[in-house]
Amino acid sequence: MQHSCAVIFEAKQKVLSNVVDTLSDILEIDSEDKVQLSVSADSDLGTIYSITVPVRRLKPEYHDEEDLEALTNIQYKGA
Repeated sequence: MQHSCAVIFEAKQKVLSNVVDTLSDILEIDSEDKVQLSVSADSDLGTIYSITVPVRRLKPEYHDEEDLEALTNIQYKGA
């Protein structure tokens, strides 16, 4: 059982690392220590992974005032 828990922890860390690395290309991450992964189950969707990433701002090279408002409070849900 302990080996299984270690594998699960390692898999979660890899998921978090990949998400933070990808988002860091266009966003300034506030603190990687505050990134959180939660796992829940839904009878229709199955397993749901939710990741919270504290973001300071969009990197300047991607900043467009007109598009900035559209980026606020977006939640993506898989189909």
